[in-house]
Amino acid sequence: MSVTLDKQVIPPGDDDHLSAAWELKERIRKAEGLLKQRWGFFADAYRRSTVYAYLDGETLIGFAAARRDGYLLFLAVDP
Repeated sequence: MSVTLDKQVIPPGDDDHLSAAWELKERIRKAEGLLKQRWGFFADAYRRSTVYAYLDGETLIGFAAARRDGYLLFLAVDP
């Protein structure tokens, strides 16, 4: 099976795909017990970071959020 993904770089201060990222994070939390951050912390960190989003059409299938110093805050891939 082959899938073509689109990469979108979301700059700090933007919240494109924030709701979809939250939903993906929550699915992973429920299934794996990881990514236990609350909404306020997650949304604030997401907005302050550069986010690398990977989409299959309109569906977010993964993302990474990195601070300016390169520290990776979140990494999530749809199982």
